[in-house]
Amino acid sequence: MKNIVNHYKTLLCGEKFYVTGSLALSYLGFCEEKDVHDIDIIVVNPTDECRNILNRLVEDNSAKTKPYPGSNLAGIFMHDNVKVDVFFLSKAEKTIPSGDGFDVSTIDGIVRAKKNINRLKDWKQLLLLSEKICSEREFLEKIRNAK
Repeated sequence: MKNIVNHYKTLLCGEKFYVTGSLALSYLGFCEEKDVHDIDIIVVNPTDECRNILNRLVEDNSAKTKPYPGSNLAGIFMHDNVKVDVFFLSKAEKTIPSGDGFDVSTIDGIVRAKKNINRLKDWKQLLLLSEKICSEREFLEKIRNAK
């Protein structure tokens, strides 16, 4: 996946380029890379050339899904059977280096984005993510044993 990301880092220019979603979560240690099935890219203040390139990518390599209304999702396309979602933002979130030539969202940024999107799917993902930190059972056991 990192090769795909770095390929688009050279094509999709703007003020800032970074990765979010499940790929970022894998870099942060919250999921295995084998469980990553798509790539979510954020471009902050994209250039006109970036917008044109994305339009051509979407036209020539369309994915089965379309951007959901009201989102910052600018385009969805396929690259070697991997779905790539590209979001355009006007302001950058805090990021950290991945060590592979691009930055990734922080866990705070991913959580904030999923809450803002407000789909049931995203709330379910947040619940699963929270269980990796502390399960409800662990929490209740800790509370019962607290003195």
